[in-house]
Amino acid sequence: MAYFKINNNDYSQYVNKLIVDTTHKYTARENASGNLLVKHITKKKKLQVGIIPLDASSLTSLMEDLDSFECTVTYLEPKTNTLETINCIIPVHSIEYYSIRAGNIMTKAFTFACEEK
Repeated sequence: MAYFKINNNDYSQYVNKLIVDTTHKYTARENASGNLLVKHITKKKKLQVGIIPLDASSLTSLMEDLDSFECTVTYLEPKTNTLETINCIIPVHSIEYYSIRAGNIMTKAFTFACEEK
């Protein structure tokens, strides 16, 4: 089952962690009688994705999508247990190599975040 895609490329087989955070955007102020008045504006999703160690060929297409900065992400929404699609940015990602030998290039497991626009 596909549960994580970036720009319609399925990376579910490489995912070992998928955390779906919901951040509420709001304004709050206190009135003269000391009551807190809160106005809910919107909510945004933030995904934290863990990737298993990859070889060089598997890493190539993933890096193209991570480097695009703005992307479309499809993920398994825990509330409804269905696939949801959101427009995201991927502001930071870093890759650490585990092995760089002739014919055997491997990365360590890594994580990155996708933030809904």
